[in-house]
Amino acid sequence: MVQLDAAKAPKTWKNFLQYVHDGFYDGTVFHRVIRDFMIQGGGFEPGMEPKRTPRAGRQRGRQRLKNTK
Repeated sequence: MVQLDAAKAPKTWKNFLQYVHDGFYDGTVFHRVIRDFMIQGGGFEPGMEPKRTPRAGRQRGRQRLKNTK
């Protein structure tokens, strides 16, 4: 399960959902899972072949959800 907060991070929410609707995550390998913390994936296909990203999103990890509309 993935939980997103559209009110606190609307750009990230919209970008992630666009990737989902485009089918970007179909067949994606989630290669790092830390229970109750994070899941890392989206960059590799089966066989650990890198996936091409249709567009780059801005890194927002250090902003503490200061993600304006």
